[in-house]
Amino acid sequence: MHRGHVGHDGILGKKLEQLSNGVNRLREALLAEGLPEDMKRDAVIQRFEFCFESAWKTLKAWLRDEGIETASPKSALREAYKLGWLGQDPDPWYQMLTDRNLTSHVYNEEMAAAIYANIRSCYANLLAELVDRLGENFDDA
Repeated sequence: MHRGHVGHDGILGKKLEQLSNGVNRLREALLAEGLPEDMKRDAVIQRFEFCFESAWKTLKAWLRDEGIETASPKSALREAYKLGWLGQDPDPWYQMLTDRNLTSHVYNEEMAAAIYANIRSCYANLLAELVDRLGENFDDA
């Protein structure tokens, strides 16, 4: 990967820092104690929404730096997968996109519970792995 004229203090570094901060806040919500379970679930889902938005916009900026233009979260995920930034299986990322889209529509208790379970079991780790993977690539530049 090349980083061209963008250094640690540039756009890519700031995007990565925002994503990292969002993932840390998501982890805090997942570990929070003393809240009623429905309030914890809602807080986790809201932080997940922020993290996913930050993740795809970070990918979009990093892809642009690679000379690849993307206009949507799905196209950013597809191109990031091709570059090996999303690990070996893109399907959980596409499911994450689907779940993110569902959270912004009608609230449904069963759907919220299912998305919360996905965040806890999979999505939080995938987002953290993305931060680590991009951070390694950024440090190597």
